[in-house]
Amino acid sequence: MRSRSYLPAAASRGAFTLIELLVIVGIMLMLTMITVRAVVPNTEARRIRESARMVDQFIHGARARAIETGRPFGVQLVPRADGKAFVLEYIQVPEPYAGDTLSSRARVIANNQIEVDDTGWRGLVQVGDTVMLNHSSRMFRIDNIVGFAPARWELISTDGGYPEYLPNTEVAYKVLRAPEKAGGELELLEPAVIDTYVSTVGDDPLTFSSGSIALLFSPGGTLMSAYTPTTGWHRPNEPLYLHVGKVENTPQQSIVDFDSYWISINHQTGLVVAAESAGPAPGYDPESAADFRKHLIYSRYLVRSKNTLGSR
Repeated sequence: MRSRSYLPAAASRGAFTLIELLVIVGIMLMLTMITVRAVVPNTEARRIRESARMVDQFIHGARARAIETGRPFGVQLVPRADGKAFVLEYIQVPEPYAGDTLSSRARVIANNQIEVDDTGWRGLVQVGDTVMLNHSSRMFRIDNIVGFAPARWELISTDGGYPEYLPNTEVAYKVLRAPEKAGGELELLEPAVIDTYVSTVGDDPLTFSSGSIALLFSPGGTLMSAYTPTTGWHRPNEPLYLHVGKVENTPQQSIVDFDSYWISINHQTGLVVAAESAGPAPGYDPESAADFRKHLIYSRYLVRSKNTLGSR
């Protein structure tokens, strides 16, 4: 005859009921949502901070390359159609063109025109390149090229003045050719971007870029030249500011976001500084265009007085 074994009531219970399982799963989901909401903003802030540090180091690298190689070297931003850039590239200036021979000269036709008999410039020199005359530090942009031999180059001053030479005066010339892409690029971490709309040249008045931005360091390490769609290539007489923030932010939101950063490049020394955004200025109205401009000026002042990211 078989013997029967009897288990205690608690031990005979097979599993959780469906209602109990649903309650447990609901609690776990709630805890997960709370954790994600707490972690994601911190993760985004860290990625933006790290991207700002990467931009700072990338630009420092361009300055070091210019000093090391003895040739102008720099960085250009590659923005999307909305003016936000995820990628930075290294650029370098090809060897300048100063004529076919050591004795090559250009003839001054008018204050804004020179005539060149040399023929080797074809395929090298193009509209938009920069010309320096008689070993002067003043620069002129080629606006138009007419003819071939001789060729007439129409110039636009990048500093508001024109060469003051008598007609038919022969002068030495050197063409600083347009920069070309060099090896090396940097891609920012999501969700970080450089907003070219709020990235500007100068403190007050501001020169907005809203598009492609590029900069070149001289072999001495100074900021030799900068490019924005508004100014073209020019010798900056004020600092250049880049803004690193969240991709989803509007310009008005971006400049007051405490998680965003400013990168400042000094026009005289070429030194690069990265600093946290200070948030909104007192009384800032995001709907006011005047307040938006005032806050950008206010931000510049604070950036210049802050430490670099590397010193934190």
